[in-house]
Amino acid sequence: MNYLIIGNIIAFLGSILLVLNGLFKEKKQIIISQSIMAFTLAIANIFLKGYSAVIADMLQVIRNIISLKWPFKLPLKIGFIVILSAITIVTNTESWLGYLPLLATIIFTIILDTEKEEVLKIAIIISEFLWLTYDLFHKNYVGSSFDTLTILTNLYTLFALIQNKKNPEPEQSSDIKQ
Repeated sequence: MNYLIIGNIIAFLGSILLVLNGLFKEKKQIIISQSIMAFTLAIANIFLKGYSAVIADMLQVIRNIISLKWPFKLPLKIGFIVILSAITIVTNTESWLGYLPLLATIIFTIILDTEKEEVLKIAIIISEFLWLTYDLFHKNYVGSSFDTLTILTNLYTLFALIQNKKNPEPEQSSDIKQ
């Protein structure tokens, strides 16, 4: 079995989480799901020789764990972005393509402390377009397909969140007439 097939099988498993992540509305669920997905995709990218993605994915896991434990404010964001950028610049062997995972991770890192799920969804959508490009170049066909599905599920949930804010459901009265 060659590495392309193995990498795509593992990418399939991680990509299922990627799409399911698009359906979550609560920030904590999104972050936990994204962490598991990033770890799985890092393993897939080892087989697919997408080493910039391996670095970005593993640093995403670390960033997400930190963000669940402590407020991910400006000093942590800057530190994380500097470390990720330095590692990517030193290890990148893929010219401009190797910087797409870096850019995707930076976008998500900048908005990680937002309380607005809509902003989180928009950042995920933009980041996924960058990952889609990267995955297509690395022949990660499963990943590319799921990147597209992730973009669509996040768009769906984003529109649902916006719609719910425009037309909130009426609160049910606790007064019961007897």
